[in-house]
Amino acid sequence: MADQKISELTAATSGASADLLHVVQGGTNKKLTVANLFAGIDTNVKLDGFLALEGTAQAITAAGSTQAINTTSSICEITSNSATTGGNSLTLANGVQGQIKIITMVADSGDVEVRPANFANGTGITFNDVGDTVTLIYLTSKWVAMSNVGTTIA
Repeated sequence: MADQKISELTAATSGASADLLHVVQGGTNKKLTVANLFAGIDTNVKLDGFLALEGTAQAITAAGSTQAINTTSSICEITSNSATTGGNSLTLANGVQGQIKIITMVADSGDVEVRPANFANGTGITFNDVGDTVTLIYLTSKWVAMSNVGTTIA
């Protein structure tokens, strides 16, 4: 196998974080993990296709009591099954610098208010109807609304 050209090796169709890649750095052969490659890309990145947020969306039901939206899922889908005025309250803890969070209402039986711990645009976001969506980014220790479709920000 040591006598094979790289172009003769079997192609991989995916890579795990601990998998090794071959790089030539300053004329010297070196190894690099997939995790280290993507941990600090020091150049512009161009995508010739689309960017997708992968993973399972958090499904949370607002049912008249305060619950916490997690900061580990990129997407949160809210189901409201309680018409309790003021009782459908969700919280959102602080994130990490550059983190993006998309929150959308998928079922509506009453308004739902989301209160981020630190929110640059006010104190809360109210979801009134199915399809209401807000995209947030965590910058300088605060959640900032990047886009808003149908929600009320106050």
